[in-house]
Amino acid sequence: MVPGLAKELRPDNIAVIGLMPGFVGTERMAMERGEFGFDASKALPVENPGRVCAMLATATDPMAFSGRDVHGPTFHAEHALVRFEP
Repeated sequence: MVPGLAKELRPDNIAVIGLMPGFVGTERMAMERGEFGFDASKALPVENPGRVCAMLATATDPMAFSGRDVHGPTFHAEHALVRFEP
């Protein structure tokens, strides 16, 4: 879906990026972790996907990411210290 929509919106300079957030430790997951066997200590903080969205939105050329699915944890690890200029 992301590649097709990105292709359709590229002429309007609209980036379409799929974000796969990974295993994020939400409040609900923390409440139910024992019941379903989740280990919250291995989860990412809830801020992680938001930071990745902010990094992508403020990138010099967000169109470079358009049409791709971005694995949030990997992207964050690779780019956390990179300052993206608007």
